[in-house]
Amino acid sequence: MIKICIADSFPVVIEGLQSYFQGNDNMEVIGAAKNLEALLSILDNKRCQILILEVELDGLSSVRDIKSLLKDYPETKII
Repeated sequence: MIKICIADSFPVVIEGLQSYFQGNDNMEVIGAAKNLEALLSILDNKRCQILILEVELDGLSSVRDIKSLLKDYPETKII
């Protein structure tokens, strides 16, 4: 099963993506975050294979932060 995490500032986007993946036997949304702090907490506690990331997420200040996520969580692919 593919484990997905969603990080977006807008609840409607999170709810829409969760609804899209609901009922899919091959994919599971394991967490949703509205800011960088919540995202890091999820990534530290749960293994996720795909991260759907809003580039302008609260707390995400630069591309350097995204590079840091890639380095700290190499098993996670970022979309």
